Amino acid sequence: MYDPNRDMVAQVVDTRGSFAHLARPGGTPWPALGERLRTATATERRQLAALDRHHRQATRAR
Repeated sequence: MYDPNRDMVAQVVDTRGSFAHLARPGGTPWPALGERLRTATATERRQLAALDRHHRQATRAR
């Protein structure tokens, strides 16, 4: 999902009432009002997948 308040694409990890809790790889989840979110575009989904691959690779290298 895309959160316009943070100008970021993220995955929904939980929902509670009208809020969705979003998270990016390696980041802290944050609440977002569900009615403000939109489905991520294909390009945004690819960017999130690339960030996930990078995060996994960086944490393995430690």
